[in-house]
Amino acid sequence: MALIEHSSLKSNATVSELADFYSKKAFQAGKLAKAAGAVEGMVREKNHTNYLAMAGAIVPAGMRGILGEMVDEGWIDVVVSTGANLTHDLQISLGKEEYFEYKGNSDQELREAGTSRLYDIITPDESGVVFEKKLQDILSKVHVDLKGKNVSSAVLMHEIGRHIEDKDSFVRKCFENNVPLFVPAIDDSILGFQVWMFWQEKKIVVDAMENLQEIIDIAYDARANDKSTGLIILGGGVPKNYCMQAALFADHPHKYVVQISLDREETGGLSGASLEEAISWGKTTSKSTTVFLTSEVTIALPVIFGAVRDRLLKGMEKQ
Repeated sequence: MALIEHSSLKSNATVSELADFYSKKAFQAGKLAKAAGAVEGMVREKNHTNYLAMAGAIVPAGMRGILGEMVDEGWIDVVVSTGANLTHDLQISLGKEEYFEYKGNSDQELREAGTSRLYDIITPDESGVVFEKKLQDILSKVHVDLKGKNVSSAVLMHEIGRHIEDKDSFVRKCFENNVPLFVPAIDDSILGFQVWMFWQEKKIVVDAMENLQEIIDIAYDARANDKSTGLIILGGGVPKNYCMQAALFADHPHKYVVQISLDREETGGLSGASLEEAISWGKTTSKSTTVFLTSEVTIALPVIFGAVRDRLLKGMEKQ
């Protein structure tokens, strides 16, 4: 049993040292340190299949660079996302979308000015016009490549990523690293709306059953090849369940699960369900390392990412 230390933080502390400082503190500080340790554990596994489940609007909030680096560094093998995050990623790449500080204008004033608000940031609608034209052009190319086949959302996003020139695009990085990028609820987004617009004249059919087949195949492959599986959940919703149920169907429980969320379990919804509850379903086991960090993603993720990256770099230096 570790003692709570009443130490202070040194002035030149690294992000890793900040996480170590948290490890000797209580409440969510201690949880954050445990989350960093769990992420480090899943990344250090020599034979792993690690999932990233992400919901919300964390790309426009500024997390795009960190998410992309996690893929580039090989931490993540599979991504399941809401369509909103990928819409914003593509709008940045294709529409040159920019975000500005919200300064308290009424939402009616923002609408009249041709801007849209996401909590405390606003973005001009005109960037979406450019995005729409360029994405429709890309979908025309993808349509030819797919040759009329029904495909999973991961295949669709792979082909879209092939045509993105922006090297900082998360969609592009998943394509370059051959990381499947699933969007199970793609129609619940502007991205899905754009695919639907294209579908009016030329059919691109995203098959929900192909989604399930492919992600369950990935889970079965992990089991067959004795790969450990880890899961980082940013938010909750459909992406969380998709990654959890893949483990259930393959009877290959996750070894590590870290969830960062402000959702609560008392509502009975899966977004806030405790990770201990997953043991009863066979999605994790009593031996799994699980951490539910009650925090907002944009606060916690950069600290966890920075701490793990520092530790991995130090490990490489010692070799």
